[in-house]
Amino acid sequence: MQAVIDSVSMHHLIRSPKLLKKHRRKGNSRIFETSLDRHLKEGRLTLAIDKALGLIDEWKRTCGVECVQVLITCWESFAAIVIIDPVSKIPRSVCHQLSFMGCIDRLLLRIGMATADRIVVSDDSDFWDPARPDKRGDPNAKVAKLCKDRLDITVLLLKTLLVRLRTS
Repeated sequence: MQAVIDSVSMHHLIRSPKLLKKHRRKGNSRIFETSLDRHLKEGRLTLAIDKALGLIDEWKRTCGVECVQVLITCWESFAAIVIIDPVSKIPRSVCHQLSFMGCIDRLLLRIGMATADRIVVSDDSDFWDPARPDKRGDPNAKVAKLCKDRLDITVLLLKTLLVRLRTS
């Protein structure tokens, strides 16, 4: 499965004690492992980023430079990072609808449109229904539905992605 992950989901992945595991090695050194690492290592999941590394810059601004750099290095060692040339433009009519709905992040969608599985992972209500944060995770929320119907992109919550990976 190939997916693109937004900075809000990346933040949850890194900061949530349920999703970040700490292991002790010899001595006092610790290693960290996210809930995605096993799936990335086994090759069941790859993460798409854009050629210009704009998504990684977003992750760094949201989650911290050092933390993201450690994860990227680890995930690259698994060959789990795929560099994508994003679609240059989202159809104008869809852009207008997204703007009207309050969804302004286009980079994630442009990367998602260029991936094999067209999956965008977002815990940000902008990708569900910006006016109704309680709609996060609802595939019929207006932005997620528009993405599915008009761009053939499936928007998933991070926890939904993890469930799918465990059951596949």
